[in-house]
Amino acid sequence: MKKRLIFVFILCNFFFVNLLISQQEKIGKEPKHVKAVNNQKKPTEKADSVKKEEKKKPEPVRKPKIAPPGTVMLNDSLYIDINPIKNIDYREFISFLSITYSKEVRDSLDRLPLWGLEYEGFRKFMRLSGNDKELLVRMRIRLDQVLSWAQSLEEYLNNPYYNNNPIVCVSFNQAKEYAAWRTRIVMFKWASDTKSEKERAKYYTKVRYRLPTPEEWDAAIDKFSDNIILNKAIFPVNVACTYPAVPQGNKPAFYYVPWNVAELTNKENLAVGLSWYDRDTTFNYKKRVEYYAPRDWLGFRCVCEIVEY
Repeated sequence: MKKRLIFVFILCNFFFVNLLISQQEKIGKEPKHVKAVNNQKKPTEKADSVKKEEKKKPEPVRKPKIAPPGTVMLNDSLYIDINPIKNIDYREFISFLSITYSKEVRDSLDRLPLWGLEYEGFRKFMRLSGNDKELLVRMRIRLDQVLSWAQSLEEYLNNPYYNNNPIVCVSFNQAKEYAAWRTRIVMFKWASDTKSEKERAKYYTKVRYRLPTPEEWDAAIDKFSDNIILNKAIFPVNVACTYPAVPQGNKPAFYYVPWNVAELTNKENLAVGLSWYDRDTTFNYKKRVEYYAPRDWLGFRCVCEIVEY
């Protein structure tokens, strides 16, 4: 009897231990489908951004519009003058300022409609508004100066024979003001020449003339290297040390004449290029030249920036 009881006890103990082991094994295992879910990798933010970039469509290429007056394209957003500003150009500027260009006129020119401007009405308004005498005095060049080639500035600037020679003895601020005036006049012309949105679409919405940066000058010399004029025999003989603008064909082009005038940049006291006064014979057309006052070997040309297409 005693042996039987011991046997039953051992048998029960055996089953109890096996039950505990099986329960522990079940607790330690996860269902297969749970493991599969937990092992899935979540998409990273980087992968999402890559997919979004792949979906982006490339921006359409915009065709150039009609070039701003007097310029040719330098790059997608910038045009540059084909020649330095001439005597006749600066005389036109001074003539305009002597008739009108008061602050009221300048503010009105800055708020013009894009098209459909009534030309005669606005022209009458400008005349009645009068000029800005203080600004006019600042923009005038002293004509009593004697130039290095034994000619007065008055004769050089006002004689029709030198109409196309580059303006000289102009200050940094005068050149900047000329560029601002030119911007307003071009926008005025486009607004009065076009009568509808469709007509106006031929021109850029908004442009701004200004002095070029030294780097933009370098880019122009590189791009138009075939248009550097070394043969001075193409120019008529004149007393001045400067050369007139290069005659243009049916298709306007940027031209540079070394040993004509150095040209102002948008950095005050820094000009670029070789002037008639320069003794440099290295053909360094990108030469940086310091100046501290208007000189008879110093002129300028503008670039025209596309502010709004």
